[in-house]
Amino acid sequence: MTALAGRRRLFTVRAATLVASSIMLALVLTVVGVRTLATSTIGAEVISGGPTSLRLPFTSTAVIGIVDDEGVLRSAAMLALDPDGVGGSVVSIDASADVASNRSTEVMPLSDGLATGGIDVFRLDAESITGATFDLVSVLTVDDLATLLDPIGAVTVDLPVSVRDDHTGRSVTSGVSTLEPSDVAWVLAAHVEGVPSSAIAPARAAVWDAIAVSIGNGVASLEGVFAREELTPQAVPATITSFWRRLIAGPVGHRALQVEPLASGRVPDGVDASFHDWSETLMVSAHIAPTRVAAPLDAATIRIVVPFVESDALIDDSTATDLAITAVDRAVLAGLNVVSVSTHESGIANGPPDVTQIWTGDAERVADAAASFAILFGDVSASVGDYSVDGVDVVVILGRSFVDDLDRDIRPSLKDSVFDQTQ
Repeated sequence: MTALAGRRRLFTVRAATLVASSIMLALVLTVVGVRTLATSTIGAEVISGGPTSLRLPFTSTAVIGIVDDEGVLRSAAMLALDPDGVGGSVVSIDASADVASNRSTEVMPLSDGLATGGIDVFRLDAESITGATFDLVSVLTVDDLATLLDPIGAVTVDLPVSVRDDHTGRSVTSGVSTLEPSDVAWVLAAHVEGVPSSAIAPARAAVWDAIAVSIGNGVASLEGVFAREELTPQAVPATITSFWRRLIAGPVGHRALQVEPLASGRVPDGVDASFHDWSETLMVSAHIAPTRVAAPLDAATIRIVVPFVESDALIDDSTATDLAITAVDRAVLAGLNVVSVSTHESGIANGPPDVTQIWTGDAERVADAAASFAILFGDVSASVGDYSVDGVDVVVILGRSFVDDLDRDIRPSLKDSVFDQTQ
């Protein structure tokens, strides 16, 4: 491991323990585009003679970096297979994204790590951004990516912005276009001199959306090639090609992480840098790959269940996604480890409860749990849970009372509380 890789590892640990000093509550975002694991976010029951114990499903994960002809990272994506190993999710990541997600005084874009420390540092930085661990890491050229995309064929994409590449001279105008795999790969690796990567991000997101639509229920040539069976850590794909073929053999959802500008003066001259909101990113990772999300803090691990649907009437045009992100925001601010987020819970047939529920496995700590978690989520009701989840200390099921609590700034309440990290 290089000295830079060692410094990055230390930096990653430090960044993971920092708490955002400025939290954006009730962030208005597009509807979650990744495939909803829905009922499969909780695995099968484990019969042990005691209370029902459930487990989160194992999902195989990969991260790909896409480089231009000069080997410069231009975009990246987190890939997650569904628990049965067929189909899954793509989460596109901007190459200019700060590896600490704007939670440190240092600013280091994702592209910098690959350029200075190679693929090992790229892995560390991608794990820092997503909060997840990866089975496979691959850096792809345009030709490499075109080969992977070839089974999908041409895609129809509505580009929100025109894209041109000063180095190759290639260009494609905004609007509806039909792009061959080589063109799709080129857009994902394009670079416009003097234009920040974040300005091209909408085009890259549109391309990934088009890829997901073209895949449909799975690429026809791969139908039936892979048996749908529960993945295990021992059964993960061995190469990025086999991983990708499993991914496109079933339905694929895509979500582009929102790209945020860094405050003026924070970015060194000549550096192209932005950031992805940490709470949004953690929500997505904990939703599509809960067992791969790290729990680096010496604190409780929690699962957040959001039993609302996007069509529910909420306040101030908020969505179920906003509720999830705000809940993660607050848990992060309190120094808790969010390891699982579910935007649907099959066991809650009647929709969200009136009051947010806090489930704990320790009957002697129910009263403490109620008092503590009320600081974070407002009006709550605590009890021993109907089930326990392996690796999860507390299950939080958001209720309608949380909607009424969205505008509250919890930071004053954290002072001198069990969540006060200055003590």
